[in-house]
Amino acid sequence: MGVRKQNKIIQYGNIMGAILFVILIWAASFVHLEMMKQEIIAGTYRETWSLVKAYEEHVRRLFHEADEITLRIKADSEADGIISPWVDDYMQMKAQPNHIYQILIADKAGNVIKSARPQQLANISNVDHYLAHFQNSNVELFIGQPRTGITAKASLMPLSRRISGPDGSFAGVVTVLFNTDEVIRFFDDMHLSPAHGLNLIGHDGIARVRRLGSNTLYYADLRKAPITKELQRQGDTGHFRNMTVVEGEARYFSFSRLRDLPFVVTASKAESAVLEPYWHMQRQVYVGASAASLLLVIVSLYFHRLLQRQRRLQQELFASETQYRELVQHSNSVIARYSCDGTILFINEYGLQIFGLPEEQVIGANFLELIGTHTTVKTDDDGSQTIQGQIAADRPVWIEWKTNPLACSLSGQENLAVGIDITERKQYEEIIRHQAFHDNLTGLPNRMLLKDRFDLEIIQAERNNVKVAVLYMDLDRFKYINDTLGHDSGDKVLQEIGRRLKASVRASDIVARIGGDEFAILIADLRSTAVLEKICQTLLAAIKQPIQIDDHEIVLTGSIGVAIFPDDSLVYADLLINADMAMYQAKEQGKNQFHLYAADRKNKSGED
Repeated sequence: MGVRKQNKIIQYGNIMGAILFVILIWAASFVHLEMMKQEIIAGTYRETWSLVKAYEEHVRRLFHEADEITLRIKADSEADGIISPWVDDYMQMKAQPNHIYQILIADKAGNVIKSARPQQLANISNVDHYLAHFQNSNVELFIGQPRTGITAKASLMPLSRRISGPDGSFAGVVTVLFNTDEVIRFFDDMHLSPAHGLNLIGHDGIARVRRLGSNTLYYADLRKAPITKELQRQGDTGHFRNMTVVEGEARYFSFSRLRDLPFVVTASKAESAVLEPYWHMQRQVYVGASAASLLLVIVSLYFHRLLQRQRRLQQELFASETQYRELVQHSNSVIARYSCDGTILFINEYGLQIFGLPEEQVIGANFLELIGTHTTVKTDDDGSQTIQGQIAADRPVWIEWKTNPLACSLSGQENLAVGIDITERKQYEEIIRHQAFHDNLTGLPNRMLLKDRFDLEIIQAERNNVKVAVLYMDLDRFKYINDTLGHDSGDKVLQEIGRRLKASVRASDIVARIGGDEFAILIADLRSTAVLEKICQTLLAAIKQPIQIDDHEIVLTGSIGVAIFPDDSLVYADLLINADMAMYQAKEQGKNQFHLYAADRKNKSGED
């Protein structure tokens, strides 16, 4: 083989080697850039998802605080159809200019009958939050669109609930107007950059408030916007890239649908800011790869700079992780990670405060044992569970946990639990539950609880072959007490009578106030008329004892009508009517006595 041929072979080999080298450099460059781009996008989705969860908790807390006000006022209004005097002070206390700006109560005609602060509109019958309840009885909770208040000079968002009358008819609305700035204040509190964005979008496609950088919109119709179409296509949570109409720029979104509120919260970041490091690196790689095709030295410099850039990205990633670690530590939710066998691996500072234990006693403990007795209240399709339990710390604390037991079976590594303090909500629920079944003045059961107890007692009566008596009692000449001594004294008399009646019957019996000066007593497990008559005599004697109210000694009597199940009727309402009729017979016969409805039936039979 000649020298020229050898040189050609070497030259050809060098060319092929150079071409292969260039191909390898460019292939490696393209692969690296794509991986870097995907890593940056994934990191952005993690960042926006963390913002979504934090913003979701912020929104839920604000709306639940407002809704607790409407629920409490609604419960008071529906208890006996009268708004209690404490409601005025409660509304004044809850109304704060920077948060809850106004609280309104309107009657069924839309007339504003109570407000926390001066109200220019005396009638709201043409306002959307009134019409929503007036036109549709199925609308219990309504959250309207933000509007600039005439007096507040700020964007106010209405949250309202329907008030129903005793028969279930429309009786009015209670509305809380709160400052919409409180919803978006989260953006500034988190010190987010101009590239970030937050949305609070209703299920109707209307954005109640949105923040893109320094621009805030309190109303935006997004029903035909690309983001709404994408949200409709997605599930309850997720990520996607979408163009924004306002900016004309793509953004990376994370979102979550609130299960207890008609909203979707989104957090986003502009693509220009997200991919700025990528585009910067892309230019550098192209320049470096081109130079590397010509000179090995430039290739070496390229890799040197690439390593420097990677180190810088790692530092930025570490800084970002540190930032979100601080977010977890300072969150107002308990955040814990635990292994598949239940061993707690991490808990934030707020969690340690809730449990009232040092970190060394919590880390390594069993998660289910630590949270104590709990109840699963909901299980989602993906296996996520919502559980509630009471922690025996310095004070009883109710915590609602969200966790997913299936995570361990899928990943085989660890699970995440997030808990929020719902103690105040539990207390309000207990108050509302008690008010729904008890008389506000005497604390005795009301008609509703009396009916429930009757239904239970007749089951036992039929099973044991015994009877149940319904006593209808009315105070004689009670109106004279109100007219001469005033209603406050009359209320004290009713309270004392209620205590005496309750003390005069057996523990298995129930005394209820059903209105005015009228009481009903349910006598269970009745086996003889003699026992019934003795109870009636005891009740009349208890009523007749003098009552000392201030400087006045009051002596009252009562008249009692008696109807017996199953002799007089099998239906509760009929028994109550029959007992009422028998009570009036007792009054006509001279008062201060009891009368059996059965006696009337016997007389009628004799006449026939």
